[in-house]
Amino acid sequence: MIGEMNDRAVILRPQRVADEGGGFAITFADLADVAVGVEDRSSSRDRTFGDERPRRRRRFLMRQRSDLIFEMRIRHQDHIYRITDIRDGGGQGRLAMVDGEEILS
Repeated sequence: MIGEMNDRAVILRPQRVADEGGGFAITFADLADVAVGVEDRSSSRDRTFGDERPRRRRRFLMRQRSDLIFEMRIRHQDHIYRITDIRDGGGQGRLAMVDGEEILS
């Protein structure tokens, strides 16, 4: 399975940034550049604002990380993915299978 990880992605962590109104906005900062294996999953159509665009879904295979949480994002080939699922990728806790859905801008 490790031989399948022949691509690179960046894990992005959420950060709260104070805004001018006394609240905060959430931005994302680079946390780690990781080796991944990428598998395309079924895609869907986003019909937001009358515009129909495809929304990619991908599965990323990577080394297990103790700090990986659903609020993080993954950047791969200039696309940002929201994490939708995190599972054990090999049955021994060494690998993680992370499903992501593209965030359209």
